[in-house]
Amino acid sequence: MLKVVNELNITQENETIGIPIQIFVEESLFSAITRQGLHFPVIAKNLIANGTADSHQMYLVLKPEGLGELKPPVILQEFVNHGGVIFKISNLTDQIDHSFDELIEKAEMPPLSFVNQVANQLRVALQLHLFNFDMIRDNKVGNRYLVIDINYFPGYAKMPNYESMMTAFFLDIAREKQNNESRLASE
Repeated sequence: MLKVVNELNITQENETIGIPIQIFVEESLFSAITRQGLHFPVIAKNLIANGTADSHQMYLVLKPEGLGELKPPVILQEFVNHGGVIFKISNLTDQIDHSFDELIEKAEMPPLSFVNQVANQLRVALQLHLFNFDMIRDNKVGNRYLVIDINYFPGYAKMPNYESMMTAFFLDIAREKQNNESRLASE
């Protein structure tokens, strides 16, 4: 699912976007890592995406011996040192709500224009309106950002002011649909 990120045409001068090296493993974890050239440490992600606590479990595997606890199918992803900071990006509208400016400054968020460009291009590429994605900054290359997860129709209850943002979003969708129907009727 993350492969779509590599197809985005981001035009920022300083920032780059990509995804960590990852492999889907259905068979032996040991042979898959060797065959795909993935190096330790790796993150192992569960494939269950059913909204339960298990769907968010991840494991940091430091050495090959740590693979023994895992049961395929799983996704193994290169570990990128990101200093423990994950940017949770929501795409409800074309612009991020500026009431988050103070939080953005404290988190040393990537440039807003870059985040908006990534979000808008993902929206078009995925043909989705309601989604969010998690992005990290590579500590070795400060302007290299990696999308590590895309969530289809995620929960927004923990987002400040989500009620007004969702209301505005649904009103925009309704207006867009009405405008399209009116345009088609006049043609």
